[in-house]
Amino acid sequence: MKFGKIDPIALGVSLGAFSGVSTFFMGLMLLLFNKGKPFNGIMGTMYFNYDLSFIECLLGGIGAFISTFISSYLIAWAYNFLDKQLNNKVLVDKSNL
Repeated sequence: MKFGKIDPIALGVSLGAFSGVSTFFMGLMLLLFNKGKPFNGIMGTMYFNYDLSFIECLLGGIGAFISTFISSYLIAWAYNFLDKQLNNKVLVDKSNL
């Protein structure tokens, strides 16, 4: 079965934008409604020096975008690499028949 290639930059930008914007708005809502102690603790373990302020929400969103972009890019690159390697191996095995 042949699957299409994944564009690593498109996947990274789309998932990174979703992750960054959602992290920013989640932090902003918790900042406005002052219910963010558990969220602040979780984000503080993932992103260095995260605190509930507008600037920190913005920096947290940017950090989430960057980390999600890098991980999505690497996953798409690995998928394309493995897909290419497995398809070449299948083509070689079928040509021997």
